Amino acid sequence: MRRTAAIAILREVLQRAAWFPAAVFALHVVLSKALEAYRLPIPVEIPMHLLGGFAIAYFLDGILVIVARHRPSVQLVQSARLVLAFALVCAATVLWEVAEFLFDQVFGTRSRLSLENSLVDVLVGTVGGVGYVAWRVLSAKR
Repeated sequence: MRRTAAIAILREVLQRAAWFPAAVFALHVVLSKALEAYRLPIPVEIPMHLLGGFAIAYFLDGILVIVARHRPSVQLVQSARLVLAFALVCAATVLWEVAEFLFDQVFGTRSRLSLENSLVDVLVGTVGGVGYVAWRVLSAKR
């Protein structure tokens, strides 16, 4: 792939796919740092992980669609694309929790409350990915 093609793909990914997970992450930062909302008695963490899983699936599916548009030889049928995006969401949720664990160990951040909390976070993020796949499948049937 030529450098100009790679730059065109990256530009389109940033414009069309990256905005959603970036917005969810920005919301997370505002909620956690500015408002300290995760310490409130209202449940904020579960909806944020659900939204995060949905946003990551949106982002990954968007990358696959954009790359296929620029490189037709790597085009996947929708079902294969959505299965791949979901599998990558599962990997991303686990990697996110591993990163939290490592930051807690190395920098003492205490972002991970417990093993149970981390497992719930992985599960809820994965459910967000399932929600995205279901939304895409149902919207394609219209």
